[in-house]
Amino acid sequence: MSKNKNFDIKTNLKRLRQVLTEIKQPRKKYNATFLVKQEESLIPVTTRFFAFFSIKSSVVKGTTFDEESFIMDQKMEDLENELDPRLFYRVNRQFITQRNAIVRINYGSNGKLLITVSPEFNGSIVVSKTRSKSFKEWMGK
Repeated sequence: MSKNKNFDIKTNLKRLRQVLTEIKQPRKKYNATFLVKQEESLIPVTTRFFAFFSIKSSVVKGTTFDEESFIMDQKMEDLENELDPRLFYRVNRQFITQRNAIVRINYGSNGKLLITVSPEFNGSIVVSKTRSKSFKEWMGK
């Protein structure tokens, strides 16, 4: 057997082991629903209905595609861990967006990216130069 065939077999076996290891590991379960306060009640809101989460003056709000805003009990760090990373991305310290909410990405200065979402967000959404590569890779998946 030639060296190339041995290399190919070893490479394929290594890839197969990696895939089998990933399959064996249990998938993390992410929140499917958040209970949010509305007046004197708690109502369930399905996670996929949220377009984005933002924080201002230590108050975390979740905004739905229907333009409803809810004050969230979670911190941004907790939300980041509870949301499926295939659907949601932590853009910066103040903002987490769902992929389907992004309508435009513009280039900013110094390698930053500027995001436009729908429903409209009152403020600028900036992806830092250091996170822009990761963000573009996430968008491309």
